[in-house]
Amino acid sequence: MVTPKTKEIETSETRENLNKEDKISVNKVQVMTLGFMLYVAGLLPPNSAAPFIRFFNRMFLICIFALYTYALLGQLIAVYVHWGNIPVISTVMSYMSGLLVSVLVSVYFLHNKDKFMTLIDLLRNEFVENMNSKYIKFIHIAERQVALCCIFATPVAVTLATISIATPFLSNNTISNFDNNTLTTERNNLDRLMFVIWLPFAIEDSPQFEIIMVLQVFVICFSLLMLTAVDVIFLLLMSHAAAQFKVLCAMLNDMHENISQVEWNRSKHKSPLQNIANFNLMSDPVTSADNISCHESGSGNCGSPSSETRQEKCHVNRDAFRLYLVKCIKYHQAVIEFVGDLNEILSFSMFLRIANFPLILCMTGFGMTQNLANHEQLLKFASFFVASLYLIGSYCWFGQQVIDESEKVQLAFYSTDWYSQTPGDKSLLPLAIMRASRPVTLNAGVFFDLSFVTLASLVNTSYRFFTMLIQLNDS
Repeated sequence: MVTPKTKEIETSETRENLNKEDKISVNKVQVMTLGFMLYVAGLLPPNSAAPFIRFFNRMFLICIFALYTYALLGQLIAVYVHWGNIPVISTVMSYMSGLLVSVLVSVYFLHNKDKFMTLIDLLRNEFVENMNSKYIKFIHIAERQVALCCIFATPVAVTLATISIATPFLSNNTISNFDNNTLTTERNNLDRLMFVIWLPFAIEDSPQFEIIMVLQVFVICFSLLMLTAVDVIFLLLMSHAAAQFKVLCAMLNDMHENISQVEWNRSKHKSPLQNIANFNLMSDPVTSADNISCHESGSGNCGSPSSETRQEKCHVNRDAFRLYLVKCIKYHQAVIEFVGDLNEILSFSMFLRIANFPLILCMTGFGMTQNLANHEQLLKFASFFVASLYLIGSYCWFGQQVIDESEKVQLAFYSTDWYSQTPGDKSLLPLAIMRASRPVTLNAGVFFDLSFVTLASLVNTSYRFFTMLIQLNDS
């Protein structure tokens, strides 16, 4: 015959084994799996890199950003030199704005890399490590969403790079061969370049031509690679923020399963008179928790072993719902703070993209309308247009996910079994519901938030600029 004490020991041992298995399964979860792209792009050296590798990485970054600066200055001078030829200017501005955003975002990431690493460590060590194993599926979904986003973006990026590199070798027409073409000269043959840039020397002779072509290939490829690597980190953090709200909603919906069924049933079948007594005792500021438990047990003598046992059981039963609810509220606050920290380091970068998006779309769209006869140029502008739209659309989609999941927390709090609890427990819910009623947003500066509404507004604004550019060119 198994005694009750033996059953309690077996139950406790089973719970400890389950907890150990949960911790082991949680520790096996891979978070930020696409972070290796930062090492591939050269933005960060590997964690176990030798001092020589770290020095080489630092020198590489100095050289690549010096090359970016030279390319941007050359494009800026090209705008001045070819001023008046709107098709050529639109081509220059398309590449220059894309390269400028890539440089600024990469520099911004390097300047704040310690903050990013701290945020990633917080995600791993505080949220995922302490998570129940049955909610790990939300983490996997968050990682999978970003991976699928990268898979879909890869053909667009590869097409953009390939067409940009191959266009000078495939096209027989000059990039400035429009109705108002007055700029093609013997010293400045624009069709020989991948993107228009001002050069103080002739490029037809060797080895100047080969050197310029190699440097332009290098600039295009590494600017795309660095921008993609940083964007993946940003999207991963946004996706994990939305996943944490999903985990919170699941914790609130699974309250009956997560709280011990025995404790839940006992606390659920309290009489209304006992609830009122508990509320009166809890509202007394000088009454301790032990005295509350003693009064609930119905014993005035708190010194006997039986009264201590009843006191402990009653205290646990009364606090089962409260402790779990407080845990969920603290978890909600921690996720909101996590999104707040994420906003601090993403806001500036997102503002650059939002401000640059109408410029890229209207310029690339205008370039497509002026190059309908040149299939290579048309394909290049189309890939540029699709890449820009896909990038900002991905940010707005993940930002909308954070908004939607944070709004679901309000219903999850209200869906708990609050109506059968004590008035003291019920008093915790209104403030939590009021806070959850305000959606959590990821901001782009102080003017925009990342959502589908912002995406629609940006596309509308870009179309207006595009039509205005067409009318200006026709006039």
